[in-house]
Amino acid sequence: MLFKDIVGQTELKESLRRRIRSGDISHANMFVGPEGSGHFPLAMAFARYACCPNRTDDDSCGTCDVCQKFDSYQYADLHFTFPIYKKSERSVSAGFMSEWRELLSTGAYFDFEQWLAMLNAETKQLKMYVDEASEIVQQLSLKSYEGRYKIQVIWMPELLGNDVSNKLLKVIEEPPADTLFLMVGNSVDRVLGTIVSRTQIVHVNVIDDDDMVKVLMEKHGSNQEDANDIAHFVEGNYVKALRVMNDNGGQEAFLARFRDWMRSCYKRDAKQISVFAQEMGKGSREAQKQFLGYTLHFVRQCIVSNYGEVDLARFTREEQSFASKFAPFIHHKNVISITELLNEAFRDVERNANQRLVFMDLSLKMHQELHRKQ
Repeated sequence: MLFKDIVGQTELKESLRRRIRSGDISHANMFVGPEGSGHFPLAMAFARYACCPNRTDDDSCGTCDVCQKFDSYQYADLHFTFPIYKKSERSVSAGFMSEWRELLSTGAYFDFEQWLAMLNAETKQLKMYVDEASEIVQQLSLKSYEGRYKIQVIWMPELLGNDVSNKLLKVIEEPPADTLFLMVGNSVDRVLGTIVSRTQIVHVNVIDDDDMVKVLMEKHGSNQEDANDIAHFVEGNYVKALRVMNDNGGQEAFLARFRDWMRSCYKRDAKQISVFAQEMGKGSREAQKQFLGYTLHFVRQCIVSNYGEVDLARFTREEQSFASKFAPFIHHKNVISITELLNEAFRDVERNANQRLVFMDLSLKMHQELHRKQ
């Protein structure tokens, strides 16, 4: 991943390049930002730029031996640690490296749900186990193969258990010479405070709409109108934008299902609610979570439409027609309760509860909330 391949983030990219050119490189950096903002690609471009012997002021050269190895993530001193499930007594990321490389081969923009799907691990809880700490220490104690930086990437440090984190404190604070720790996560809130205090935080913001529109048009061949719609909908999340581009029919299906479901809930149509719950129960956990995420997005945009500027609500053209009729039913007396209901259902699905019962219960409670008076 080169800096030029990263969507937007112009000022941040220049800040990172300047830091490397000046030699002002912290030995431990944590790239933190929302999913789809580009925090992982930025970390990879940063690592490559630090190692490229022929870098320019703007970017890595892209052609040298180091760059070619980074292209395929085969740079010998580039090590990855990521959340996994336990499949043997000693569970470490190295046991899942083929799946990890397959995920990376699809592109540097991906999210946790794609990693779950790659592992076929929707019913499993992923984390990093205590053996990872010993693995990291051992890898970094070895002499550099390439004669440059040894780079340890920890993806999703939020899923480092306290036992792993505590064992990593010393090596993060006092790493071997020419070692770079690059952590990439969505939030520092769930990372052990003593880990956070030993890193330099690199805050990555969501991608600007203008930058999103530009890449959708130039790289993906979208027309101006569709690119504007997608950028408005995805709220700076390029991974979500790619998903919408590749599955536009799926987004339309979400809208149709959401519209029919809300009508059934409002009327308390027991037959249609039961059909809806059964259909949802047959789907995968990932599909259920995506639908709940879509519903939560729609509810939030209704509030923006009601209490802010209508133009600020992030609806597509297809959604706007239904939203104009539905938005008045979402107001200050029920929006918090509805949000809590959707988040609770999301957690229940994650925990592998009976999905049909989850959506039946949610539907009946949504009926009550939709009839709540302002």
